[in-house]
Amino acid sequence: MDELLIRAARLRAVAKFPYLRSALWSIELIESDKFGADTMGADKWWRVYYHPTLDERYNQDEITGMLVHEIHHLILDTAGRAEAIGINQETFQIWNVASDLAINSGLQKEVTLPENGCFPEKMNLPEGEIHEWYYAELMKTAKRMKQHTCGGGSGVDGLEHEHEEPGDSKAKSSVSKSEGELIRRQVAKDVLDHAKKAGTMPGELERWANNLLNPKVDWRTELSGAIKGSIADVMGQVDYTYRKPSRRQAFNRRVIFPTMRGPKPRIGLGIDTSGSMNEDDLAKALAETKGVLDTVQAAVTIYAGDTEVHNKQLVRSVREIKLRGGGGTDMGAVLHAIAEDKPEIAIIISDLYTPWPAEKPRGLTKVIVVGTQAESKAEVPKWAKLILVND
Repeated sequence: MDELLIRAARLRAVAKFPYLRSALWSIELIESDKFGADTMGADKWWRVYYHPTLDERYNQDEITGMLVHEIHHLILDTAGRAEAIGINQETFQIWNVASDLAINSGLQKEVTLPENGCFPEKMNLPEGEIHEWYYAELMKTAKRMKQHTCGGGSGVDGLEHEHEEPGDSKAKSSVSKSEGELIRRQVAKDVLDHAKKAGTMPGELERWANNLLNPKVDWRTELSGAIKGSIADVMGQVDYTYRKPSRRQAFNRRVIFPTMRGPKPRIGLGIDTSGSMNEDDLAKALAETKGVLDTVQAAVTIYAGDTEVHNKQLVRSVREIKLRGGGGTDMGAVLHAIAEDKPEIAIIISDLYTPWPAEKPRGLTKVIVVGTQAESKAEVPKWAKLILVND
């Protein structure tokens, strides 16, 4: 297959679905004769595989539709959902069909898809259901799926497949789990922005985007209370500024009155980058960091470290964050480093496999600990507010 054809399909997809552009430009397109000639497939490292003779079986519109279909597997995290319900070698084919049914149900009205694909009406199933619903129905009678051609790959079922490049391959680019989460969040933001302008969205994308962008931890409630408390305790309720004239100015033009404002507290946020923090933990850490940034609408100082701080950054976006570490764990040391800057609020995001100081480090007022794992929650000191992402 001419490489220009598959790249043209990507361009056509970007033009038709601008809210998918972050995902479409993040994938690696790989031609492989190890892959089935009837379909495309994605791996969980955001690489999309296609057979050299794909253009002999399908026209350009169908190839574009197939590419958009694979992108939906990646942004909807079909692989993660498969792992969550325990998909294995015995059930992955049924899951592949179920996920294709869910995606094609909403997508078939937006793009041209091959007729031999998986569609709910072919199996006498209703449209508009989610992956897990179709899977439960198909598990009742696996025979329903045998006559249909549906794609696959670790990007769908989370399992290893012979045709796929190694996850750490240097020859082909790959997207890590934490990077994939950032791409999904950007796509979700673009989906909601597009929905405001266009008013419609295929399938369940708008609902997915709303769910994804609501942080797993209710940061708006938790941080709001912590911010108000720290301002009251440390800085007072208000301060004065001459940047915005007071309303009294209209009645006295000779005297310039300052207006009152609530000062924004300084926040120090420590991210555990020790060896025990896996890709899931780091993805959660970045997701919740974005929740903090979205809430405070101000720059936050990030302290990335394990037994010491390896990187200190003042950031306004998670894309600016550079995580360094990989050794042992001592979030107490990170807290002491944060305390040297005396922020009004200190936040630590960790898997909680760490020792803690017996007393709150001097220089800290409010301390919030966000746990990505629940097993060690009893070890968190009482002087810190504990929030569990898994709750």
